[in-house]
Amino acid sequence: MKNFILLFLFICPTLAIAQHPVENLDGNIYPEELANYQEIVLTDKYSLYKKIDSDYIYLSIQSQKIYVASLCIENKDQISILHASSALGKIDYQKRDRDWATTEDFNWGMREGEMDEETIQKRLYYLEEFGWVANTMDMGEVGNTEFILERSLFSEPRISIAAGLIPASNPEFIIPIPSETAGECASNSLVAGSPDEEYSFDPDSWIKINLSN
Repeated sequence: MKNFILLFLFICPTLAIAQHPVENLDGNIYPEELANYQEIVLTDKYSLYKKIDSDYIYLSIQSQKIYVASLCIENKDQISILHASSALGKIDYQKRDRDWATTEDFNWGMREGEMDEETIQKRLYYLEEFGWVANTMDMGEVGNTEFILERSLFSEPRISIAAGLIPASNPEFIIPIPSETAGECASNSLVAGSPDEEYSFDPDSWIKINLSN
């Protein structure tokens, strides 16, 4: 099926892009867009919003100027780390008895930040290949990060999320989301893109999102 989609996009790229939400993934979160989102968390340091449809999960973060937005998503016995900075990267951790472990490294890609047709097409290919995409930090309005995730990535009806942000004003400091319970999702090494092989994640204390909503 994925090969068919990619073939269709190759033959009819303009039509495919025009009908796809990636076209609006520009790092700008306008009030008219937020009208279709649900507020999850609002603090003096950040705001987190969600929108869910039959195909995609949309997560948007508004904050001060940042260098990195690192999103942790737990579903069943896996935690995926989605990293957005000057490039995009993903790494997965598997549940063990007392911790979460990986044998992977980040697979960096999608460094382009333009909104021309060719780059939008690359963003669409990235989403089709990896199941998610986000804007890079040089796109759009300062402090706005938009994630799009395929619902088909998740086998359970509920996911748990947390995040860590690196603010431009103090790159040694991590802004955790949620503020008190992000735990090692907001560890410096992970958010900076130099992950350890093991972390003691605690997704039970993270933000819960029902995919049926």
